[in-house]
Amino acid sequence: MKYRELILEQFKNSPFFDKKEVCLISKQYFIKEATIDAHISRSLARKDIIQLKKDFPHIPIPDPTE
Repeated sequence: MKYRELILEQFKNSPFFDKKEVCLISKQYFIKEATIDAHISRSLARKDIIQLKKDFPHIPIPDPTE
């Protein structure tokens, strides 16, 4: 499985996420930040993910398994 697929799989159940969260997950796989930037750009171009407005409020959603 490709790194992009691994990372996106982590966020499959999340309604939204930000770059900080992606970078935290990517550190587990020892992926460089430049690689993450490239994957985000490609995923946006392919419409695998969509970009929200910059002033969109980031409200953490509680994990139901906790």
